[in-house]
This record gives sequence, structure tokens and C-alpha cells, in this order.
Amino acid sequence: MNYIKQLNAFYNQLDFNPLSNNAILLWHSLMQINNKTGWKQEFTVAAKVITAKIQLNESAFKRARTELQEKGYIHCQSRSGNLAPVYQIICLTIEHDCTSTLTISDDLYPVTETNNHMQQQIPNATSSPFVSVNAEGNVTGESNDKLNNKPTVLTKQDIKEIKTKQSHETITTQAESFYEQNIGKVTPFIQGLLSNWTSTLNEPLVIEAMKQSVERNHANWKYIESILKAWRNKNLATLEQVESDQQAFKQQRQAQFPSKNYPKQEVIPDWFHNRNKKVDAPAHKTNEPIDIEKRLREYTNSKGIG
Repeated sequence: MNYIKQLNAFYNQLDFNPLSNNAILLWHSLMQINNKTGWKQEFTVAAKVITAKIQLNESAFKRARTELQEKGYIHCQSRSGNLAPVYQIICLTIEHDCTSTLTISDDLYPVTETNNHMQQQIPNATSSPFVSVNAEGNVTGESNDKLNNKPTVLTKQDIKEIKTKQSHETITTQAESFYEQNIGKVTPFIQGLLSNWTSTLNEPLVIEAMKQSVERNHANWKYIESILKAWRNKNLATLEQVESDQQAFKQQRQAQFPSKNYPKQEVIPDWFHNRNKKVDAPAHKTNEPIDIEKRLREYTNSKGIG
């Protein structure tokens, strides 16, 4: 199965065969598990493993699984006892290239009759880096390995080229590129979530939400998704609408909680204001001259002296 083609086909199909968010998470989880098995047509996995992986309770998991089955995204066969169910992911690509069976087209390798035997013409060895013809005329390399159900032996250079190609194929959008450069690795699960939100809103808003999460030191998907959900609930569809909404929020906050940073004023004592006023001198009684002899005479008379 071609992972990238399957993902693209999945999100194309969501346009006319939509799924709930839980069903989308479950589908991505099953894709990752199937990838680890080497894309076997059928594989088994316990429900506890999946629910722990995508953080769903048992009832929500069963509803999501039933939804995927009813809408034709997976097959699931339960087994008796404590055996895990058998899953099969439905191939969604147009080419239906999800099986590992090698099919050789007669148009590519025309059949000619030689010595009353049917023999297929083998292309020149230089046409493929993994195909060669030995002295006995036998095909060796990737094509022969596939025909004989043998694993292809790849060199280190081949593996490096394949990984480089897969890396370039994986990062296909600006949103994924921004996430890879500023937040973390774009796993197939994150890639699916980014694609889903890009379809729900648009790519500029998804990138803006990631920018704000980085600026606020909350560079994680949970915080990014909370921003996107808030914008979706407010029906914000452009960056201009987001900016206007944030400005309105700031003004509302300022009205509710006015700034307390008033300029400090020094306490000025009253005497400073009255310093230029004239102070009236206290009224003093006029000092009249005292007649000492008169006072003495009065005193002696009162005492009967002389």
C-alpha cells in the first residue's frame, strides 16, 4: 500500500463520505498499526491498545469502529474468547495498488513464441537500477525477487535515496512544513489532523494558529487545536477576521479591567499652599506704664501700715 496515496484518497473521500473526528482518529491509528505489520492484508490488534493510543473510551471506540465499517473504510471481524478482532483496511486509491501481488502487464512485456514455448521479453538491465540479466539469461534483482516472493536486497545508497524520497513526499503542504520546522515531527497522525483542519478552515488560518502557539510558548498540538476550534465556533474564515476578533477581545478586556498604572502624585502639605499668604500678627495689649508708688500706697493702706 502506498501510504501517501492512501491518505490523499482518504481525505478526498471525506468530501462525499464524511466521518466523525473519532472515526478519523481511529482510521489513522489502524493505518499506523498496519504499516508496522508491513501492510498485511489482515492484521489483529487488541481494543485496549487502540483506545490507549487515541485516548478514547470503549464506547466511543466501538461507535467509531462501527462508523468506519458502515461507511466502507475498514472490515472488522470479531473472534470468540479473548482473541483480538481481525482488521482489514479498505484500499481507497484509484489504482487499487494495496496488495503486494506483482502483476506483469502484457503491454509492458509483450509475449513472443520461441521454440514452441511462450517467453516474455525481458527489458534491458539498464532500464531499472534493481534489474539485471546474468550470463544464463536469468533475471536477477527486484523483479526476480518479487516473482519468487523473495525480499529485495537494497544497498545503503538505495535505502538512503528511498528515505529521502519519502521525506520529500511526506512534507507536501506549507502547514506541514511549518509544523516540521517549528514544532515537531510530522507523523502520519499529525499530517491527517493538519489536512482535516485545512479542509475545515483553510491553510493560512492553520499556520496562524501554529504561529500563535509558538509565540505563547505553547507549541503543542492540543493548544493549536484549541485555537482552531475557537475560530471555527466564531465562523472566522480569514486572517483579517481573526485580527479583528482579537482586537475586539483586547478592547473588551481593557473596558472590564482598566489599567491600574495611574501616575503617582506626591502628597503636598497644606502649609506649602499657604506659604505665600500673609500671617496676621497676634494682637497684643498695649503695655501701659505701671505706677509703682500708687500700687505700694494701696498695699500699705490695705495692711494698715503707717
